[in-house]
Amino acid sequence: MISQFFVSILLYLQVLHYFHMKAVILAGGYGKRLRPLTDEKPKPLLAVADKPIIEWQIQWLVKQGIKQFIIATGYKKELMVEWASQNSDRLGVEILLSVKGNLWGLGVRSRG
Repeated sequence: MISQFFVSILLYLQVLHYFHMKAVILAGGYGKRLRPLTDEKPKPLLAVADKPIIEWQIQWLVKQGIKQFIIATGYKKELMVEWASQNSDRLGVEILLSVKGNLWGLGVRSRG
């Protein structure tokens, strides 16, 4: 009975290995209610405790086992592209940016 349990666990872990979960983070709004803070940078890049809000979200999701992210952005997208390209390796994640119907791949980590 115990061996069946361990076999079930091993099979479950193998399935998880092949079906990586991805997270979509919606980060395209203007953040009008936070003005003037969002005049210079988008809401996800505003710092809370010396870290951008989006970094807090990504770090929490990484703890849940998610390593691939699609960030849907629009407002001040250039700053999001810059942040993602500079921080994806440091955070150990793959980030794709979706900008008004376009999908940009950034920070792609090699497999193997």
